[in-house]
Amino acid sequence: MCTIIGLVSFSYWTSKGSFQFKVTDLVRTSCEDGRDFIRTIAKRVYDNPLPSFNGPPLSRTQQDKEKRRTRAFQNGENFPLRRNLQSRKRIDHFVMNLPDTAISFLDAFRGILAVDEQYDLTSTYEVMPMVHCHCFTRELDLQNAKADIRQVLF
Repeated sequence: MCTIIGLVSFSYWTSKGSFQFKVTDLVRTSCEDGRDFIRTIAKRVYDNPLPSFNGPPLSRTQQDKEKRRTRAFQNGENFPLRRNLQSRKRIDHFVMNLPDTAISFLDAFRGILAVDEQYDLTSTYEVMPMVHCHCFTRELDLQNAKADIRQVLF
């Protein structure tokens, strides 16, 4: 799942780009407050799962090969069919790609999988999602850079 948290123009261009690159079934765009998005996205994906992913689109040669395989199957030959996977109700990774402000959104992740009266996501999320946070620091020394980032975090 691709998420860009930002202005309306980002949502528009992401929608346009996903159409152009033929990945509209893999991309969902939205334009809303980042904190509200983070707090509700796990439940939204559970209610409205992402489509199954069977790999990248087939090339023309691969499509022709699949057609031949289908015809052979219809003629009684036995071969393994492509596996159809189930829809995806969980998010594995969150990518916070707003280097200037991403750190300030990290606290919104606290409690997003907490059990409430309507949702119990503990069986869906046996492993916690990974949160990748891109950020900037003006420090050049590695130790000072780590200290600078930790100061903002805590």
